[in-house]
Amino acid sequence: MMDVRLVAFESMGIRSMCTFVRTAELAVLIDPSAACHARSGLKPHPVEYEVLIRKRSAMLALCDQADAVVTSHYHLDHLSPLGNDLVTTFSTRAFADRAYTGKMLFCKDPDRNVTDQQGERGREFRRVYARKASAFQIADGRSFGFGKTTISFSPALWHGTEGTVQGYVVGTSIDDGGERMVHASDVQLLNEGCVDWMLAQGPGLAVVAGPPIFDSERVRRQEREISLRLLRRLAAEVPKVVVDHHLLRSVDWRNYLQEAGDLGDGVQCAAEAEGVPVLQHEARRQELYEKEEVDEEFHHDLERGRVPGRLRGVLEETGMRDVYKVALGW
Repeated sequence: MMDVRLVAFESMGIRSMCTFVRTAELAVLIDPSAACHARSGLKPHPVEYEVLIRKRSAMLALCDQADAVVTSHYHLDHLSPLGNDLVTTFSTRAFADRAYTGKMLFCKDPDRNVTDQQGERGREFRRVYARKASAFQIADGRSFGFGKTTISFSPALWHGTEGTVQGYVVGTSIDDGGERMVHASDVQLLNEGCVDWMLAQGPGLAVVAGPPIFDSERVRRQEREISLRLLRRLAAEVPKVVVDHHLLRSVDWRNYLQEAGDLGDGVQCAAEAEGVPVLQHEARRQELYEKEEVDEEFHHDLERGRVPGRLRGVLEETGMRDVYKVALGW
C-alpha cells in the first residue's frame, strides 16, 4: 500500500510543497525545501521561521529514509540552496548535503525549457551533486521502473499561465502497481496542459498548486475562471485532490473553493488532508505582528548570517544544531 505524507505546505505555515511517498520498492521525497518572503511591507514573523526550522527537520528525517529525491524546478521553495541562506530559506550547505548526497536525483532539465535564473541554479546543482548522488537523472518526460513501482515525469509544464516568465516545472507520477498519485508543483491550475497530464495518469490522488488569487495582477477574473474550470475538471475525475501552495497564501481560499461549486468531499488543502490545523502564517502575517511585536535585531541577525536567540532553542529541540553549527560558528 502506498504511503503518502504531505510534509510542508502553505496551509501548514510555510511556502513549500514537500511530499514523501513510499511504496514497497521505493521511498521518494519530492521538493525538500521551504521558504518565506517579505510581503506587503512585512518581513516574515519569527513564528514563520520557527515553522520553517521544524519543517526542515522533518524533511531531513525523511531524506534519511528516501531512496530518491525529486526536484520539480529550481525555485528555492522547491530546491534547497547550496549555500547558507538564513533570510529566505533558513538553509545551509550542510542541509543540502544531507538532503541530496547519496540519493537518486530526478531533476527538471536545467538546459531546456527553463528561465535563465533557474537554469543557472539548476546547472550549479547538477555540477555539485551529480558526482555526489547515486544517480542524477534528467526527469522531463521520462519513466523509471523499480519492481512493481514506476515513477514517471511529465514533459515540461508551464509554471502558471502559458507563456509565463516563471518558466516550467515537471510533474511526478508514482504507481506502485495498485495505486497511483500525481504531484504537480506550481502549475497553479492556470493552463490546460497541466490537467491533461494529471488526468492521463489516472491517479487516485492529485497534489497540485492552486492559483495565486492573492495577486490580482496575476489572477484576474479570466484566470480565476480558468482555474475554477480546471479544478472542477480535476475533482470530477480524481477521488482525492489536495490543492494548496499559492492558493493558501490567500485568506479567501475557502471562498474560492466554494465558488467552484460542489466539489464533493475529496478536495482539501494539505493541512486538512493530514488532519492538522490550517495555519496560513503568510496570509495572516499582519495578525502575527499585531499579536507580537518583533525586535528589529531579529531580522538584522538573520541578514548578518546569525541565528537569533529565540530560534536557537528550536534548533536544539529539533536536533538541527549540527546542520547549522559550522556556518554559524557554534
